[in-house]
Amino acid sequence: MTKCKDSYINRKDLIAYFGVPARSLKEVLQDAGIVLRANGTCWSVVFEALGLAADQSAEHWEELTKPLLTASQVAEDLDRADPSIIYRWANPSSPNYSPDFPAPIDFSFGKRPNARNRKRWRRADVIAWQSNKPQPKYRHLSKSGDVPSPSQVPSADPAPTATVGIFSLPQVIDGDAQ
Repeated sequence: MTKCKDSYINRKDLIAYFGVPARSLKEVLQDAGIVLRANGTCWSVVFEALGLAADQSAEHWEELTKPLLTASQVAEDLDRADPSIIYRWANPSSPNYSPDFPAPIDFSFGKRPNARNRKRWRRADVIAWQSNKPQPKYRHLSKSGDVPSPSQVPSADPAPTATVGIFSLPQVIDGDAQ
């Protein structure tokens, strides 16, 4: 598998990627825990905020850096007149729910669970669904190597007994003088 190097994404491209008006970008980035540096950020930061690992195959890197689709764009791609059907297909509590339809990317990160304007889809996922092919398998954050974004950490304040590493108390080793 070819590993891709990280690259930079600027504010203008972030607006296009998330498909939001410029005035909404700040709120989206805050919800995601993304802080802009020099009017942009690295793709790895965006991927981690979405729960994905930064090192993707070259093929997936290209798919993952393309702008996300709104329900209206998905409906248009699928020749549907009403984008509300897209939300119904993706909603498990809807009678029109389609379990094989790609799950939306909720970039309200749970802070606005019913915000339809914060749900997007990847074009590659929709195309795979439409052509009855398996969904692309992207690398997600692993528990051992990658560090999740603040939006994915339930509590950033570990219990004192759970503290490890340089902050833990030294352990007595057999044979040490006391």
